[in-house]
This record gives sequence, C-alpha cells and structure tokens, in this order.
Amino acid sequence: SRGGPAASSLRRRPRLRPWPSAAAVAAPLPPSGSTGGAEVGSGAGGRGRSGCASRRHHEGGLVARHADPDEAIILSTVRNHPDDPRRIDRLLAALPQPNLDAVRAVTGDWRVEWDSSLLARSKAKRLLNSICPELPRGLVEVHSTYNRLYDNTYQWVVGFMVPGTERVDAAVVLSGPYKQGQGKSGGFDLELTDVRAVTADSNADESKALLFSIGLGSFLNSRQIGNDGPIHVDLRYVGQDTSVQVDEGGNILVLTRSKIPYILD
Repeated sequence: SRGGPAASSLRRRPRLRPWPSAAAVAAPLPPSGSTGGAEVGSGAGGRGRSGCASRRHHEGGLVARHADPDEAIILSTVRNHPDDPRRIDRLLAALPQPNLDAVRAVTGDWRVEWDSSLLARSKAKRLLNSICPELPRGLVEVHSTYNRLYDNTYQWVVGFMVPGTERVDAAVVLSGPYKQGQGKSGGFDLELTDVRAVTADSNADESKALLFSIGLGSFLNSRQIGNDGPIHVDLRYVGQDTSVQVDEGGNILVLTRSKIPYILD
C-alpha cells in the first residue's frame, strides 16, 4: 500500500504506498508550520543552490522539542525503537484518548516522522505508478511524506528526487474530501479522488523542468483517479505539535507539525 493515514487502504485500488525514507524516523523536526484553524478540514523539500533543503532540514537525530511530556515520549520512542511497533502501540494505549471532535485539532500541515509499515525499509527507488496507477512509470526516490488537512480537503504529499538529479526535487499529491468520522471512535473519513504534481517552493523552475523530464508535466493540472469510497482514520493521540493516526489496516503514523515546502496553492 502507499502510506499515510489509511496505510493499507488509501485508495483501495491497488493498495500501494509511497514509503517515506527510513531516515525519516530519525530526522530532526522541521520548522513549525500552520497550526490550522477552527474549521474542520482547516509547500516539502525545495532545494537551494547548495543541495536538498528537505534533506538539510532533516539530517541528524529526531529532536523532542515539545513541552507536552506525552509528545516527547512518543517522539523519543519512535526514535529509539523505530522497528518495534508493539512497543509504540503499548505506549499509545496508555495515553489519554482524544475527544471525538479531535479532527479539528489536526487541521493544518504535518510531516510523517514514523510509519509502522515502514519499519526497517530503507530509502528505495520506485516507479511513480506504484504510488498512483495513473502516473507514468518514471523512476524516483521518495524521501519524505507530508499531510495537509485544510478547508475540508485532505492532501497526501509525496516528496521525491530523480536519480542523478539530487539537487532538485518535486512531489505528487493525492487529495480529496474529508469530514469528521461518525461513531464512538471519532477520527475522520477521507476519499482520494485526484492526483497532481507540484514543484518545490525553492528552485521552482528547475523543479518544474524535472517534472516534465519524467512525464509529469501534464499532471501539473489535477486529474481525477478512481476510488472505492471513504476510508476511515482513527486519531489515537493529538497534541499541540504531534499527532498519531491509525488507518483501517491498523498501520500507525506519528506526525509532527511542519512546513510543507512544496507549492500546494
């Protein structure tokens, strides 16, 4: 499957996912981004002349910079035990459950710091159509993933480089509507209905040229994709700067608030 909330079921046709870099589980937190608004449903990695900005932002160890002790414990656990999802699941079971309307608190921009379906996988070269079947077969290397919930729209952002052109990157975005979930578990329900390509927010011209070079130029305009209906995502923890989401398949994601350094608007 392709990753992110609804890990094994984001677009159930087929169940593929854009694996984030293995380094993501041990990367420092990026600069704080939007904290979102009260409305339910509330740009990564541009490269400068000296190299990949997203890589520069995330070299080194994961830093627990939060005042909330629960957030610090979560981040410390995924840093020190990235290949032990059972330990992390036990930790989450001991934490207070979010309110049923916690979806309002996750409005905004997020970076995936840890994904239970990643585990020991390393950064890997992948075909674009393994992220979304409608995309061409260009070979890329996924380095980070982001999530935006804003204005009733869910966006899953997959940052990638092309082998041989590591000084510039771009992203593909899977998106669609989302709304607060029904029932006792709260969370939210989303549908992925569109895909598009976006440029980095620095070196945008080079990023655009990169997209054309691998057959994504026509995807600068959003295209509809097939989907099999809504996907439910539970919110297991929501703090000021950290959230934990669990998809229908039981995959766990730990996210931190972050600027998304791609041009999404």
